[in-house]
Amino acid sequence: MKKLFLFAAMLIASALGSDLFAQLDATKTYTIANNNDANMFMQDNGTGGVDLGAENENSYWKFVATPTPDPGTAQAWDEPAQDANGVYQIGTASELEWFAEYVNSVTGNDDPDKEAKLNAQAVLTADIDLTGIDHSPIGRYTNESGAVIDTYKFSGKFDGQFHTISNLVIDRPDDEALGLFGFCRGNAKIKNIIMDSTCSIKGKNRIGSIVGLIQTNTGASDGLEILNC
Repeated sequence: MKKLFLFAAMLIASALGSDLFAQLDATKTYTIANNNDANMFMQDNGTGGVDLGAENENSYWKFVATPTPDPGTAQAWDEPAQDANGVYQIGTASELEWFAEYVNSVTGNDDPDKEAKLNAQAVLTADIDLTGIDHSPIGRYTNESGAVIDTYKFSGKFDGQFHTISNLVIDRPDDEALGLFGFCRGNAKIKNIIMDSTCSIKGKNRIGSIVGLIQTNTGASDGLEILNC
């Protein structure tokens, strides 16, 4: 039997032609797979590439797209680093979602980390693209059948440093208090955030691009501020 060698570096553009290249989605991650032929192999070709081989001319290799996660499935987001003052340095969409989940993870008034979570501080260190991410508004507000059953309001500080957030898309017709931030109160300071025209927030009530719902009658010493947003 003859051996068939395909160079991985040329597989799309040359060996299998431009038609396959046009069918691949640049936004997806692909895994190279075969048709379970025991006589197929992958090996280092010694030149920085990989040879895909087979001892059967009817065998084939293929590209398999990694499935897009279900928005309802819990994600393992990346925890951002903190500076010397404990301020989270957010530079990716994954780090932003980690921060949202951290703030929203208060389990009740007896949560020993409640104040640390709700008063967390963060800055953006880069533009953030939320394409394909089901964003969790920062500051939790849960309303079921007209009754508010759960609120944990963000009271920390968030400085966008004039970075842009794009493709923040929320479409939840039955939910309230939706935006980049869901529910804020007290001494919250939110500033210098740019949200471009790719962002869209839709919900039942109390909707905003930056903040969905604000509680101002808290007696906070220096008040809630939203600046340059």
